[in-house]
Amino acid sequence: MTVAAVVAGVLSVQGCRGGRTGEAVNMAGRFVNAYFAADYDEAASLCGEELKAKVLESARQIGSLPDSLR
Repeated sequence: MTVAAVVAGVLSVQGCRGGRTGEAVNMAGRFVNAYFAADYDEAASLCGEELKAKVLESARQIGSLPDSLR
């Protein structure tokens, strides 16, 4: 849920900046696709520093789970 909220927030803010809406939608889509494909490095590369740290921390936590729970 947090990721969806962040994406919605990014889209809202970027939409206010004018002609960059398409670029923001593209980047948000790339982020969501990478995140849900468990490509956390790619997802993190599309974020600002604060969200990047949270994505990488999530990856570490998920990586420490047994395979049966992933």
